[in-house]
Amino acid sequence: MKVDHLQKEQIEEPAVQQLQAEVSGLRQKIQEYNKQRMALRARAKAVEEKKEEIRSKISQAGYDLLKHSTESSKLLSKIFQSPAKLQLKVAAVNMPKDEESTDARQHTNEDAHAEKTN
Repeated sequence: MKVDHLQKEQIEEPAVQQLQAEVSGLRQKIQEYNKQRMALRARAKAVEEKKEEIRSKISQAGYDLLKHSTESSKLLSKIFQSPAKLQLKVAAVNMPKDEESTDARQHTNEDAHAEKTN
């Protein structure tokens, strides 16, 4: 019996060695795949962080654009679109000053005339 068992072991030895070699090769491949998976996870994490950074920049740029657009609208509303309108505005602003100075001159002339007659 022992002899039969030893003979079977010897006959199966090459097959066992071949299977052990295949198992060893498969274990190495598993290790390589695990390393690749870890590298891919790290790369995916870096890409995700970069994506979030870009989203943040886009969000900030959108906010800045809105802010600058509002500011631009305010400034554009202050710009006179036609020189005629500007002249009318300036004339309207200067008119009370002109009337005041005309009134002041008239009073001065009246006072001077009154002194001459006295």
